[in-house]
Amino acid sequence: MANNYIQFAGEFHIRSLEEHTWFRHALRDVEAEVFDVDGNVVEAKVKALLDAEPWRDAECDDEYGPDFQFTFDVAVPNPADGFGRLFVYAEECGSAWAAGQLAHAFLKKFRPTEFWSVEWAETCDKMRTDNFGGGAVVATAKEVRISNSTNWVARMARHFTRTGELPPVRKVKRYKTGRFKGMTGTQILAKMGWDDAMWRMHLSGFLAERGLSNAFVEYLAHCAVEEEEEEKNDAL
Repeated sequence: MANNYIQFAGEFHIRSLEEHTWFRHALRDVEAEVFDVDGNVVEAKVKALLDAEPWRDAECDDEYGPDFQFTFDVAVPNPADGFGRLFVYAEECGSAWAAGQLAHAFLKKFRPTEFWSVEWAETCDKMRTDNFGGGAVVATAKEVRISNSTNWVARMARHFTRTGELPPVRKVKRYKTGRFKGMTGTQILAKMGWDDAMWRMHLSGFLAERGLSNAFVEYLAHCAVEEEEEEKNDAL
């Protein structure tokens, strides 16, 4: 007999006591909210809870807990020490989509210009065909999106069945090196038609998608400047 697993791990950096309190409330035990005094489930209360907090799963367990595990790395936050992090994860089984729904609600409440993502793996403890895969969930204050390898393979197969070929690879537009040279940040925003909030959203998304740190971005910028200087010297 084989065992199948869905595993993922993500985190939220908590910046304030208000955010910490919100997460504690969102991930609370809600047994008293969905059962009556006799211990019977009240369907109207369940529907209201799931509508308000879609990261919970009615099929998860009798207490309607979120369909993932979580831990806080500090028991009681202290402003002097920071407010810690919330880890959301699945060791054997869980819903990355539910974690994305939690992220969406959090970003909508506290960080409307930021981006959050988590990737998951589908594995099996025996080497069985079609028992492996994975995917990712991305969340913003506006929406949550999901993609997985099964859908991607199915899309490739449908296109091949129709045309006998795989779909063409989308080309990434390459911009001319140095097009922003000598421009201030304000001038760049005006040229691209971005406001400050849109710029922060693009930057946070760029960093999150690539797993980059600000220090590494600064390094890349330094390399770009050196490349421009080399191109200019070669042209002389």
